[in-house]
Amino acid sequence: MHLSPLSRFLLILVTTTAASTAQASVTSYGKGCNLPSNAPPLITNLTLPKLNTVFTVRFIGPNSITPVSQDQPALLTGVAATQIPVPPLSSLQPPNCDLLTFPLLIQFMPTSGSAYQDTVSMPIPNDTSLIGVTVYQQFASVYRNCRSTPCVDQMIRVSNGIKVVIGL
Repeated sequence: MHLSPLSRFLLILVTTTAASTAQASVTSYGKGCNLPSNAPPLITNLTLPKLNTVFTVRFIGPNSITPVSQDQPALLTGVAATQIPVPPLSSLQPPNCDLLTFPLLIQFMPTSGSAYQDTVSMPIPNDTSLIGVTVYQQFASVYRNCRSTPCVDQMIRVSNGIKVVIGL
């Protein structure tokens, strides 16, 4: 089976002892941020992180490619929850934007027509040593102004976070 970088990352995680009967779960925490007139981005799961299945998350939020701007989402994955303010890139940065996971892996979404891919699927092998492994995920969307060359990063908007527990 071909494993994505994220799946390989999950395989090499140092795991804590966990009950071999842990149930797969996804729990949302925190909140995202955006400009005051827009809803914050969201990360949602389409499936559960069960052994021998494919776990899929979706980004709902700013996501476009135009001649004058880009909104590129990136999936952040880490092994701990946190709350770190997003540093302002410009005066456009929305207030109260927090990283909710300390990312060990950042996966920028590839283009898909006039937008970026908005789902990420991660195969979970049928390996019982993964039961109870917990990761934390969040999407960040980088807004780039492309009215000049090269494009200039102007703000980062973030989604809520999710706690992902691999199980049965």
